[in-house]
Amino acid sequence: MTTRFDAAVESDVEGLLAELREAAEPGALHVAALRSLSDLARNGEPDTAMDELGHVVESFTIPLSRSQYDTIEELATRLGEPEIPEDHGLRRFVF
Repeated sequence: MTTRFDAAVESDVEGLLAELREAAEPGALHVAALRSLSDLARNGEPDTAMDELGHVVESFTIPLSRSQYDTIEELATRLGEPEIPEDHGLRRFVF
């Protein structure tokens, strides 16, 4: 069974991903990965986008502000996946 998430959570996930893209250095390799995650969020899969964001942050060692980390925690909880930040050890990327 496919879960349909409301437009607000999809929009909020997309907003977080846009913020991370905008914070990236010009030419940063992870920008393309973040764009792909935005496609997932826009296509009704914000939970998958958030889980994959954990992999992208780990793989590319993307620094997160405290606010961004808090947003990840809040969105993961809203999506019924509160373990995402801990599963990926995202706290270690907070500066």
